[in-house]
Amino acid sequence: MRAQRMCRKFLEIPLTESQRDGSAALLLLAVAVLLVIHFMPPESGSRVAPSGDERSGPVVVALDGEADTAGVYFLPAGTTRRAFGERFGIPAEAWRAGMNPDKALDSGTAVLWKGPGSGEAPRFNSLDAARRLALGLPIDVNHSTEWELALVPGIGPRTAEKITLFRKKRGKIHRLEDLKGIRGIKAKRLEKLRPYLVVLPEEPS
Repeated sequence: MRAQRMCRKFLEIPLTESQRDGSAALLLLAVAVLLVIHFMPPESGSRVAPSGDERSGPVVVALDGEADTAGVYFLPAGTTRRAFGERFGIPAEAWRAGMNPDKALDSGTAVLWKGPGSGEAPRFNSLDAARRLALGLPIDVNHSTEWELALVPGIGPRTAEKITLFRKKRGKIHRLEDLKGIRGIKAKRLEKLRPYLVVLPEEPS
């Protein structure tokens, strides 16, 4: 009961629009981080990929689907899809035509592989926004949903809606500077948002 009374008193505190947006963004981000932690496979955590070099690398990759090796890994720059597959037991026959196994992995890649018995090829996609932000990686301003954009500190639900409407009207945001065309986002605010946002190139997986 005491906690309920405290929550009601907190909700009655007068806040400005920017304070409400900031509080909502922090709440959404906290929920997202809790969801990531809750659904992360047991004993997965952050790992260095098994290789001759055990030092942590700058390329962050999440392996999903295979329980024994699922987790978040920090790989050396330039690690290819093929090299990643060899380290985690993805057989050569699992690769399909057009998958480009010699392509270097980008930081923020999610690899879904269901194991050797599945008969399926590994799939490479971008990490979802909640996991990217939890790992300190920026999210794609063109493909993130309104809810995902609202997770970014300094944006909030109202600005997230403005960004999605702006993006829909233009068709695509070509560079982050385009966001200054949105009312309420000026140069100073954009600089604070840069660590959390990125314009990713359109590439086939």
